[in-house]
Amino acid sequence: MKQAFLLGRVFLNRNASDVSVMAVHLVLGNSGNTAWPAGTALRIAAGNPLGCEQVAAGEVPVGAVLEVTLKLDLPCDMEANRSAWALECNGEPFGPMIILEVMRT
Repeated sequence: MKQAFLLGRVFLNRNASDVSVMAVHLVLGNSGNTAWPAGTALRIAAGNPLGCEQVAAGEVPVGAVLEVTLKLDLPCDMEANRSAWALECNGEPFGPMIILEVMRT
């Protein structure tokens, strides 16, 4: 992996008393020279998975896009955190890291 993209920053209120649930919809394009294999998944690579270890992607032909939704749980007692996901197949990551930062206010 040679690139990383900051998906965004989420700010949680320190006074919150319930778990926050967030859905993040991603559209990833295959701009490479080969199709992504049928076993491709978007998988947690580092940090807290926030309740979403992986999302199956399947085969994505060259020039096509993959649309996935990460359903994330943000506990009210969670401290600042950084989570990163990556595409992978058979345990081999490829493409960029996709990073989400959780901050406390």
